[in-house]
Amino acid sequence: MATGLRKTVIAAVHPLAGGVAQFNGAMARAMARTAPLEVVSWRRLYPPLLYRGQAFDPTPPHPEGPPASFILDWADPRTWRAAVRQVAAFEPEAVVLPWVHPVVTPPYRYLLRHLPRRTTRVVICHNVVPHEAMTGARWAARTVLRDADLLVTHAPQQQEELAPLGLSSTAVLEAFHPRFDPGDFGAPPSEDARAEERARHGDPDLLLLTFGAIRPYKGVDLALEALAR
Repeated sequence: MATGLRKTVIAAVHPLAGGVAQFNGAMARAMARTAPLEVVSWRRLYPPLLYRGQAFDPTPPHPEGPPASFILDWADPRTWRAAVRQVAAFEPEAVVLPWVHPVVTPPYRYLLRHLPRRTTRVVICHNVVPHEAMTGARWAARTVLRDADLLVTHAPQQQEELAPLGLSSTAVLEAFHPRFDPGDFGAPPSEDARAEERARHGDPDLLLLTFGAIRPYKGVDLALEALAR
């Protein structure tokens, strides 16, 4: 019988695509094994003027995944209020949100400031500030993170990113980035599916798979140079 803290996770999960959605799904499954859990997710996570479409994962959902309510829309404050009402009705002892990018500053500011005050607001800092330069990124992080009760980081350098934001009064838990279980990604593709995918790329001798969006800071160019040698 689950006896841990009653929790709500507000995060992108399957079928939304991306590494963070995979992380959130695995986290929610782990939490659901130890305590009552609800998941509130996004109908549309990104502002429509910056992202012309949200990518979706075509694979089946994880069989053990807790059900999610796809309520939130980045551009619709009515959905932010609806999410807060659902959280209040569930009466969690803690609410967990992942902080990944300043683009979600408007809904995050609203959510963190209007969640029931009796709940502990936990923000998992995947990136305190973006890896790439972005105007207003530090202001956005400070504006959002100062309303958290607890910040969770995955690497020591994130403490250095938090230091200049003036958040010294906010508790910080330095954790680590957990390893994924192979089962988190579902069943491996069949031999036929792999052969079809290789054929789609011209059946090369070596086929590289990169997770997530390709950005200069991720070093894909260095990987290609190393392989060429």
